[in-house]
Amino acid sequence: MRREVIARGVVVSVLVAAVLLVALVLLRGDGTYEVNARIINAGNLVNGNLVTVAGESVGLLEDVELTDDGQARLRLSINSEYAPLREGTRAIVRKRSLSSIANDTIELQLGPDGPALREGDEIPAINTESAVPIDSVLNTFDPVARLAVGKGLKLFRDFNLGSEDRSQAALLFLNPAISSGSRLFQELNASRPELERFIDATAALTTDLSARDDQLAGLVTNLGTTMSALAAERGNLGDSLEQLPTFLRRTNTTFVNLRASLDDLDPLVAASKPATENLAPFLRRLRIVATESVPVF
Repeated sequence: MRREVIARGVVVSVLVAAVLLVALVLLRGDGTYEVNARIINAGNLVNGNLVTVAGESVGLLEDVELTDDGQARLRLSINSEYAPLREGTRAIVRKRSLSSIANDTIELQLGPDGPALREGDEIPAINTESAVPIDSVLNTFDPVARLAVGKGLKLFRDFNLGSEDRSQAALLFLNPAISSGSRLFQELNASRPELERFIDATAALTTDLSARDDQLAGLVTNLGTTMSALAAERGNLGDSLEQLPTFLRRTNTTFVNLRASLDDLDPLVAASKPATENLAPFLRRLRIVATESVPVF
């Protein structure tokens, strides 16, 4: 009897300890830490959406709130084994399927080894991407455009009939191209003042060019005449170009020989310097004599 009481006491103690352990784990939140993510459009995101890394669930979306500048701030609860996140981590909203509404997930693309994001830090909007709702895409087309798109898809289907595998392999390269284009436009959007100045300068240049269209037309006409004349003389130009290397070689030889001749003239010039000291006064007097001799001759 006493052994049964002891056994029951041990079982009760084990159960109480297990309950306390489960409660402790739940109260501690399984060692999670929270970071925020700024996103332009929260779309169909709701509390409880999964946060994933490479398709594996690593946390939950705890809250969505509106910021003062009209964007959305997501509060993400991340499991401790993935903490801390690093600067450069990207948060991309993806749809798991098109058949339901609130089935979006937030995929994290972990950043490189860099400074850690502390509790409560924020992933900036430049490192986040929103999911585009399918109805937003469809609403951009009017009935005529929808009919044209449908015909285009049928034409694409008929064109790739029998080569679906190769077409599917080619479409795999479409996503990286679109992602690169998206990042390019994000960089352009971040450099909007410089882009606006470039567009203004281009517009001013175009306006100046349009004001001088007559002169530009004359320049283009003259350039066309010059090119036509050169084309008509292409035979002579070809002959000249063929003779140019020979001419340059002979010219080089001439200049080399001229250098030696100039070296030989140096003693003559040195010997002539004493005789030319009184040459200038003599030439001045000779000029007077020549002028007075003109009537005589």
